[in-house]
Amino acid sequence: MVLKIPIFLSSDRLRSIMKHLIITIIISVVIVGLFLPPEDVDAEQDYVVIATISVGKQPDGVVVNTITNLAYTVDVGGNSVTVIDLITNTVIDTIQVGSKPEALAINEVTNIAYVGNTESNSVSVIDLTTNTVIDTIFGFRFPDSMIVNPDTNRLYVTNEDGGSVSVVDTTTNTVIERIKFGWMCPIDLEEDTTTNLLYVIDCNLGKAYVIDMSTSKVIDSIDVGDHPYSIILNPDTNLVYVANRGSGTVSVIDTITFTVIDTIEVGKAPYGTTLDPSKNLAYVGNSSSGTVSVIDTTTNTVIDTIDAGKGAAGIALNPLTNRLYVANYDEDTVSVFDIITVEPVEEEIPIPSESDVMPEENILDLAEEVSEISQKIVPEWIKNNAGWWADGSIDDYAFVQGIQYLIEEKIMDIPDLPEQASETAEQKVPDWVKNNAGWWADGVISENEFVNGIKYLVEKGIISVN
Repeated sequence: MVLKIPIFLSSDRLRSIMKHLIITIIISVVIVGLFLPPEDVDAEQDYVVIATISVGKQPDGVVVNTITNLAYTVDVGGNSVTVIDLITNTVIDTIQVGSKPEALAINEVTNIAYVGNTESNSVSVIDLTTNTVIDTIFGFRFPDSMIVNPDTNRLYVTNEDGGSVSVVDTTTNTVIERIKFGWMCPIDLEEDTTTNLLYVIDCNLGKAYVIDMSTSKVIDSIDVGDHPYSIILNPDTNLVYVANRGSGTVSVIDTITFTVIDTIEVGKAPYGTTLDPSKNLAYVGNSSSGTVSVIDTTTNTVIDTIDAGKGAAGIALNPLTNRLYVANYDEDTVSVFDIITVEPVEEEIPIPSESDVMPEENILDLAEEVSEISQKIVPEWIKNNAGWWADGSIDDYAFVQGIQYLIEEKIMDIPDLPEQASETAEQKVPDWVKNNAGWWADGVISENEFVNGIKYLVEKGIISVN
């Protein structure tokens, strides 16, 4: 039931209240605005292209060495690795490797790079101090992705055609183990060194497999999106991000429960991924869109889309210089973005001047217009109260007290009021008076007939008028 509260005010009192109420509201709004704490707005990132670097043919990936401030692209069509000076954003060397290289990993401790040559079924070992190939490891089947662990001196290589992952001892450059999965297409992998788990994604089955490296056994499999293509781990949040090239999404995996907890829509054919844990951001290169999706990993939402080049594929971040590098496969270039942090500007709340506040004469005019409504014997708005009383929404006491106030304040100026009875008079309101109120509210009887009922209540002392 909706509670209806009768409002009974005299014209003079209404005029005074209206004036002070409006002024109070204006002042209160200003004061509240001044003393409310500023809204907590996070700093935003702006992305500015500062260079476009021509590299080898069909750059499939880019890796940054933060120690030497150099970047390396693996060029599928050029059978090469391009070396970029990140200070000058210029190419300083080109290293020839095997046929159709598609994977690249760098051990920053030893300054050694490993390149997976998918057509040669080999891995080229490069000394990055001299930019020369110092060894070639064989025994792979389409080695299309790899990661290196500098602490254990282990290199993990996916064999896309072989349905397995090869484990290489980088101190001897020999394959020491092959973890087989059967009929699958392992295309990318990520290692969690804290839990000693390896995550491998299958491009055909749309799954992520979890491998316990202490036993080299698959302990779980997780359904992700269509044709997953790259994977990256944030060990601080225990989350894994899988870019699904076929479905244009990123699957977010909880590494505690091994379940997908969210799916994020990104651009077309997402390819490479990288993370900036310090800012809770993930970057996804969308090869068919030629864009990079920026994901807020606290909300798992895309907060920005950056225009890159055609075939935006591999992507890397240099957190020390706050720059983003995108390998554009179809343009043979690398786009360099300067990430500029834009701090939010606190908006000042203007304090209204005298000209912004309603002039007093206007406030009085407004109060005068309201008070004019109550110049009839019984103001029209009291019909609502009479109707609510008749249907029981308000009780006898509330209605009687309200009418009593209206008469005392001359809002209801009833002529020829009878003398009221003693205090011992009857206090119960007769049913016919209440019926009259309802009929008057419905327009069945006239105002005079309703007023006669009020006079009766005064006469009986039910309404006491001073």
